[in-house]
Amino acid sequence: MKRLYVILIIIGVALYSAMATGFTVFYILLYALIAALASSLLWGYFNLAGLNISARRQSGLARVGDEVETDLYIRNKSPLPKLLLEIQDMQDLPGPATGTMLNLAPFQTVHWTGSASLLKRGVYALGPVRVYSTDLFGLFRLHRTFGRVQEIVVYPTAVDLPLFQLSVAEGLQQGVGQRRSYEVTPSASTLREYVEGDSLRRIHWPSTLRTNKLMVKQFDADMRDQVWIILDLQRNVQAGGEIENTAEVAITAAASLSWKMLSMDRPVGLIAQGDQYYLIPPQRSATVHQRLLGMLATAQAEGTEPLSEVIRRIRSQLGVSSSVIVITPSLEPLWVQALDVLVSGRTQTAVVLLDAASFGGTGDTALVRAHLQSKGTTIYVVRRGHDLSEALDIRGAISEPVVRIEGSHSA
Repeated sequence: MKRLYVILIIIGVALYSAMATGFTVFYILLYALIAALASSLLWGYFNLAGLNISARRQSGLARVGDEVETDLYIRNKSPLPKLLLEIQDMQDLPGPATGTMLNLAPFQTVHWTGSASLLKRGVYALGPVRVYSTDLFGLFRLHRTFGRVQEIVVYPTAVDLPLFQLSVAEGLQQGVGQRRSYEVTPSASTLREYVEGDSLRRIHWPSTLRTNKLMVKQFDADMRDQVWIILDLQRNVQAGGEIENTAEVAITAAASLSWKMLSMDRPVGLIAQGDQYYLIPPQRSATVHQRLLGMLATAQAEGTEPLSEVIRRIRSQLGVSSSVIVITPSLEPLWVQALDVLVSGRTQTAVVLLDAASFGGTGDTALVRAHLQSKGTTIYVVRRGHDLSEALDIRGAISEPVVRIEGSHSA
């Protein structure tokens, strides 16, 4: 485009000089430049005329780390050759665009397959295909689009966590049975909104009619052994780049931990304050993990509410033998103090603390770790580049150095 501006300036100077002096050479230069512009524009136009592209893509659901492929069938229906065509596809995906350069003979059809790695969770558009044509002088860059837009939802990856424990004491109770009661007990503890997978027998019709929403009864058996995951999506505490940042690692940890707890036959719920308020009540149903992944796929770390307020919200939700897992990069003392209240209520807690400094942020985790360790809270420190299955290993949590601060009793 800069070359085009230079040519236009030269044309202006040539036109002025020709009219001012009447010299033939300036007229020749003027006509030559105008002819070059016109021919370059016509080149780009006809180079894109007569093209037809059809695309076959994988769409629907995928996970971070998967590969998505697209098959393009590029046909030249014109008797003119097509030269130096630049094909680009899947431009909405994070990372480098997928594409190729090719030449087409008259009436030729080319099959091209491209693939891209899904680097980040979210909802993305696949397509349309864009074809660019640039003339030999690089003055014009024209393009056409082909094909319809398809959508793909990229879920976060759920990493296997074979050695994660909520506390060191769990390792001493491996012989205890893990069976839970699925029976409807005589006493209902509370009501909550119906979610997919709930038994229709649990619907509380009076509340349903009153609220105009399907409400279900939650029994005492449901309230035992719950695990609440508190995910910190406050904007101000995050650090890192577009793809590798604390928010993405925290969401991957939440997906992995929810799957770990469900595999242990424990009801799992999640609460977070990001671009909106997220709340999924604890459940054991087979669909809860899919619901969690669907929520985590689109959640954004745009929250303004501090983690301490989110922790206070959950106090009224805790049932008998509930456990809490906090996932955060925050070093604010207020959330640590709010967590102290839960610990004093004999709620089992674990903290997944993301080291923001390793992601390019600021701050030292030492003070927060010292306070939490003094309260007996299990702490897992996750740094940039860490494999989550290793970072969330109870042996690493035990061996993480304890920071002693003389005379300090608060974070």
